[in-house]
Amino acid sequence: MRMRFTARRRLGTAVTALALAVLPTAPQAAAEPSGAGASERAVAPTLVVGPVSADGEASVASCPEGTRAVNGGYASASFRHANGGSIYDAVLASAPTKDGKGWFASQLRGKVQARALCAPEGQAPTLVVGPVSADGEASVASCPDGTRAVNGGYASASFQHANGGTIYDFLTASAPTKDGKGWFATQLKGKAQARALCAPAERAPSLVVGPVSADGEASVASCPDGTRAVNGGYASASFRHANGGTIYDAVLASAPTKDGKGWFARQLKGKVQARALCAPEGQAPTLVVGPGSADGEASVASCPEGTRAVNGGYASASFRHANGGTIYDAVLASAPTKDGKGWFASQLKGKVQARALCAPEGQAPTLVVGPVSADGEASVASCPEGTRAVNGGYASASFQHANGGEIYDYVTAGAPTKDGKGWFAYQLKGKVQARALCLATG
Repeated sequence: MRMRFTARRRLGTAVTALALAVLPTAPQAAAEPSGAGASERAVAPTLVVGPVSADGEASVASCPEGTRAVNGGYASASFRHANGGSIYDAVLASAPTKDGKGWFASQLRGKVQARALCAPEGQAPTLVVGPVSADGEASVASCPDGTRAVNGGYASASFQHANGGTIYDFLTASAPTKDGKGWFATQLKGKAQARALCAPAERAPSLVVGPVSADGEASVASCPDGTRAVNGGYASASFRHANGGTIYDAVLASAPTKDGKGWFARQLKGKVQARALCAPEGQAPTLVVGPGSADGEASVASCPEGTRAVNGGYASASFRHANGGTIYDAVLASAPTKDGKGWFASQLKGKVQARALCAPEGQAPTLVVGPVSADGEASVASCPEGTRAVNGGYASASFQHANGGEIYDYVTAGAPTKDGKGWFAYQLKGKVQARALCLATG
């Protein structure tokens, strides 16, 4: 659900349509009753691709008449950085439009293209747009009576950075409110606006809010007996940075617990609070926890026989940074394995652990693995005839950084192709490989 500036794909945060339109076993799907929304023959939503924006402006992808956005994403068309490599850009918004009839995206300095996944109005959740917050404060989008938040997003209204370009801001929360009846978002320094997607309470998963952790420790939100986590998120309670503004903190984990009965989150230095969305055990996918990797190597979580991965995530076991605080690590991959029967994750320098959510093969989408791109070029994973992409991910094949450790690369796209028949990924400087999850179109 939550987005990070250094890694596009995370558990629950990639372009993943809500249950009614996509996967009966995807995280939000566990809240759906049996019937059209939970049938084994899931149907893909309609994709709409917005225009490429001007520098620092918004792109809007508008849904067809009679449909509404159930999710969406973005693809960067240009991303600013210094000649030396330092990142000077950030994604400021990826959220439903205010009327709920499309998706919009914007960057701090570069060009971007929004992409919307649209479903018939009767199947789509209700959108609520929260107020713009004060600097460093929270914005809350409250669901109507009788409904609860099943997903959400944010739009930055101001984002702080140095005149030279160095980024001084960070999204510190994008999660359900403590009562589950809305969505909130906060930034470290700037203004944010939350947006909530709300469904009838009887169809929405239960929310559990974990305790605030100690500095650098984990927070766990435990699901009630008889239920399991189908998704989750986090809210930062403190986030370390230099007086001058340089970011010294990072989110190291936001994933299901090892037993699948809750959600945990952890930051490198600051305090965090986990939040879990829980559904009855019979509706939730099976969780598999992979082994901890060696430094800079991959961890793989393999699904049980007869099942395939429908989603996944990662937990960092070690994350490199300078003594002064500058971040020297990044998540290079969090995606399905090449055979679709598990999930893998890797970091640039540190150790990581993959976690997979697995569903019966008859309910799971088909996986397609794209080719490794050239440096700074796109990789495309094309779906088989008669199918369309409903989700996807990426795996970095090379990621550029200074010998001293400073990060010089960035994932600038991870989204459906313009025709909706595949998934593409793109890095600022290095090589990348796209992976698509595909479902029948009707």
